[in-house]
Amino acid sequence: MKMATVHQHDSNGYYLGETDDYGGAIPQNCVSVAPTVQDGFIPRWNGKTWDQVESHKGKKGYVDGMPHEIKEHGPYPDGWSAEPPPPTKFQQIQQVQSGYRSALNSLISAYNAAVMLGDTDDAAVIKEEYAEVLGQMQAEIAAITG
Repeated sequence: MKMATVHQHDSNGYYLGETDDYGGAIPQNCVSVAPTVQDGFIPRWNGKTWDQVESHKGKKGYVDGMPHEIKEHGPYPDGWSAEPPPPTKFQQIQQVQSGYRSALNSLISAYNAAVMLGDTDDAAVIKEEYAEVLGQMQAEIAAITG
């Protein structure tokens, strides 16, 4: 005896896949009508036919700038973006400071070593380099803050 293929849906009507009908009554939450499967949609049984419901379930992105994972079938939520929001001014300033931190710390260490060794000429040169790097950082921050 050839088994029939039936199409299973969950309690909300969303398509789950095919299963075999071993004869007798069709299994619960199954229909003999095959749905059309399309990218970006999930078939939903309405009691008579399959509707196509937009679905982005499982996608990760941002809603109003906050990280968000879509948990349900349906259209994108209001305020959705796949791209992260642009960094705030505060975050931009932190990035600038982070970029200069290593150079400034190295210059401080070199300056302290020169002072401890009594090399005032080298200490003076390092102090000028430090002021120049610090000035560059401050200029970048001023450009951000306007």
